[in-house]
Amino acid sequence: MEQDFTKGWENVFDPTDLYRLGGDLPELTDPVLLYHFEGFVDAGGAGRLALGHLLAELEHRVVATFDVDRLLDYRSRRPIMTFDTDRWVSIDAPELSVRLAHDVTGTPS
Repeated sequence: MEQDFTKGWENVFDPTDLYRLGGDLPELTDPVLLYHFEGFVDAGGAGRLALGHLLAELEHRVVATFDVDRLLDYRSRRPIMTFDTDRWVSIDAPELSVRLAHDVTGTPS
């Protein structure tokens, strides 16, 4: 009896729909990847501070963005929203992106 292994895969998303690439992507040799995840593992905000410093000091641009709504479980990690009297005034929307930065010598990584 032959089984149909494609049954049930109708709801599986194409993984290329999860991200968008920016234009003009450079060829990189031995790039360095730094990543920062917010939350309880960022003791003392060290990762947040380091990331903020690097982005403030180094030339950088976004080369890829991800569809956070499809990747984040909002039931366990809700974005911070501010309500003032009778309306929402701000939201700390989550973002997942890859940035290309150039170090002080101009080398991209």
